[in-house]
Amino acid sequence: MSRRLKPEELRAPCDPAGFSFRSTAELTPFEGLIGQERAVEATAFGIGMRHRGYNLFVLGPAATGKTTSMRRLLDVTAAAEATPSDWCYVHNFADPYRPSALELPAGRGRVLGDEMLRLVGECKMRLPRLFESEEFQRQKSRILEDLAQRQEREVTPLEDAARASGFVLLRTPSGLALSPAPAGQPLTHEEFHALPEAAQRRLQELGRPLEERLETVLRQLRHHERDAQQRHAELVRQVATAGTRVPGVASLAQAHQARGPIAPAMAWAHHSMS
Repeated sequence: MSRRLKPEELRAPCDPAGFSFRSTAELTPFEGLIGQERAVEATAFGIGMRHRGYNLFVLGPAATGKTTSMRRLLDVTAAAEATPSDWCYVHNFADPYRPSALELPAGRGRVLGDEMLRLVGECKMRLPRLFESEEFQRQKSRILEDLAQRQEREVTPLEDAARASGFVLLRTPSGLALSPAPAGQPLTHEEFHALPEAAQRRLQELGRPLEERLETVLRQLRHHERDAQQRHAELVRQVATAGTRVPGVASLAQAHQARGPIAPAMAWAHHSMS
């Protein structure tokens, strides 16, 4: 049955005479969850589970000490066990969307990260100088000159054949094209259709084998361009490898071997610089 409370009943009196201390500074901090003995027991049980798939989920009102208490329990347990390994997620060169996980001795993950940052910084300074060097530019020019010569060897015979048949081979930004040129100058669309039908048919007949030869030449030109691109890519790879493996990865390997072998990390480091 409800009743109206008196003002003095709306507060809980606390008599200081009932305490055995003069200040809370004299007290030992309480460790645990007040009134949550079962929660503490369940936490201890969960921490002791050594199987995959078991986790701890803590739920309760805010500002009740859940995080502090759980961390204290976990810290006490961890202090009595071996220090776990460091796990580093690194780039997977075989599958960029699935990073690789490297297991390293405790504390070595940060060392590897710092060393890689230093190595990358060195490469950023070294590589531009290599690609701007006279030797690299000379080899690059040699590839381009060889490509131009091979292209010219393909195009020149077609130009001669087209001229002999009353056509010209046009070199446009979009590629090569044949155009009728009975008088030596390419005809416009309007000029071609102004010719007698017999002349138009004659030019179309003469142009048909030339178009077939043009398709063959274009295929050869694409082949030469792909070959030049591959040679250029290989040149870039060789220069980049030389600039990153000496002394970059070698010094990184020595630094880590001085602290103990970590084969997986070094294999990844060598792969990253190759």
